[in-house]
Amino acid sequence: MKVLIIYPWIHHSRMIEELTHRLSEKGIIADAICIKDYELICNSKNILLPFFCKIGRKLRILSKKYKNERYSDIFEWHIVTLLFRMYDVVDFHAYYNHYYKMINACIKNNIRYDITLWGSDVLRSSGDIFPQMEYGYKSANHIKGLPNLLERVSIAYNGIYNDKFREVIFGNSNFTNIDSYPINEFKKEINELIGNVKNKIIITIGYNGVPEQQHSLIIDSIMQLSLELKEKIHIVVPMTYSANKNYIESINSYLSSIGVSYKILTTFLSPKQLALLRQFSDIVINAQTTDAFCGALQEFLYCNNIVMIAEWLNYPLYDRNDVFYIKFSRENLTEKLEHIIENKSIYTIRAKNNRMKIYNIVSWNSVIPTWIKAYDLHLQANKIMSL
Repeated sequence: MKVLIIYPWIHHSRMIEELTHRLSEKGIIADAICIKDYELICNSKNILLPFFCKIGRKLRILSKKYKNERYSDIFEWHIVTLLFRMYDVVDFHAYYNHYYKMINACIKNNIRYDITLWGSDVLRSSGDIFPQMEYGYKSANHIKGLPNLLERVSIAYNGIYNDKFREVIFGNSNFTNIDSYPINEFKKEINELIGNVKNKIIITIGYNGVPEQQHSLIIDSIMQLSLELKEKIHIVVPMTYSANKNYIESINSYLSSIGVSYKILTTFLSPKQLALLRQFSDIVINAQTTDAFCGALQEFLYCNNIVMIAEWLNYPLYDRNDVFYIKFSRENLTEKLEHIIENKSIYTIRAKNNRMKIYNIVSWNSVIPTWIKAYDLHLQANKIMSL
């Protein structure tokens, strides 16, 4: 069986490459194209695929140069149709309106396709977006994703597409990397990264630099702690990507005014530094506005950190598998954080079993069977149609 994955953002290429590699190991030959710049991952040895991507890049340049979409229209209708026919199924990842022409080509030419939800494509879509997207959902063979994302689609369309739902999870590739750098052997490196904090409790807030992480909400709550507790903690704010200078400066200014030691991380972290930060954190607070199933949180939980998650975020896979974490609201974050700092040893013991639970949920070995099962349904359908 041959699958072509279409995805929108090049910075997710590592994740997609791992998925295609794992699928190919199981006999499902998977290629992938990032439509942002037509970069490709080719496991099928399809000699025409690089040629198609080269044409796509050139036509994209022509469309921009002459401000005329007809060049990209040529690619996304005629040339893409020829390419898609070489695969048993086309899988559109992170479903947005920019897939319209390609999905339309699939529908008009009876090419089987799936839609795989990623998170923001569903969680940050306003109510008026869903009617526009129904064209793709209506003709898709399967709609794949995490249970909380599928639930959102089910609600939006009153359950009429529920029979197309297939639950799939992206695996996490960083657990092996974390295991490779035991924290006790790299104390010098972690001190260089976040500062020499002696015996302070490390509280990491957020995992990137976007305002949706709501750093100020968390800092508000930390500000209300007693002076005694503030002296016991050290704040780490990873803002190594998706942050602008003004936002970083505003968070820095706020932190400098509340009487705690802190470090804002703004430069790219190596895999080793990332692994050390995950392990060295004691308490992690996630208050972002929306999230599907953040890989960074998975890694913090894998390291047995005490993880605090805002009550408006929904992680059914954690609840289903009895993963320990603390829910908080805007109103009670200070109170809960205070109790955790004062009783850290108790919470640390409660979190110690998360490591294997998280591994069993999101290691690639655990999740790849769900992808195989979803794609195998296409293979079975093709066999039936050929009879």
